[in-house]
Amino acid sequence: MSDELKTRLVGAITLLAILALLWPFVFDDADEIRLSRDAQIPEPPAVEEWEVEPQPKPDPESIGWPAGDSVGGEPADNSADPEQGGEQLAVPEPVFRKAWSVQVASLSNADNAAKLVEKLLKDGYRAYSRIETSATGSIVRVFVGPKFDRRQAASIKLKVDSQYSVNSLIVRYVPTET
Repeated sequence: MSDELKTRLVGAITLLAILALLWPFVFDDADEIRLSRDAQIPEPPAVEEWEVEPQPKPDPESIGWPAGDSVGGEPADNSADPEQGGEQLAVPEPVFRKAWSVQVASLSNADNAAKLVEKLLKDGYRAYSRIETSATGSIVRVFVGPKFDRRQAASIKLKVDSQYSVNSLIVRYVPTET
């Protein structure tokens, strides 16, 4: 086969391929492709509406909490009257999850620490302080928190650092003995 014949065959095949690709665009029926203007979207299906009645809050005694919880009630009297034949009721120990606080400052002056806590509270932070004593004296540490999520504590740390120009620390929250 000569080179001239090969070139003509390749050209003819190329033209046929291009023609096959363009055929639908050139000779299309516009009425078939165009959507009918009479087409309608069906109505949405009927949805049942549910009425939800508000549930009453459970009584703390019915779910096993002591009556004098930390919400503000009086401490529960767990001592039964021995004359009535009652026995001592055991109060379960509270279970604490891991929590995080932001240590804003460590100050040797308790008045300055109280002012800082007051300022943090005024700015909307949940602030508290703790006094730690050692052989060299006492130090008042000022904290914000606690938060159960370390990411929330890190967010508070960034806000406190920029707002008060400090370099605070994220520390584990340790509940105080009451």
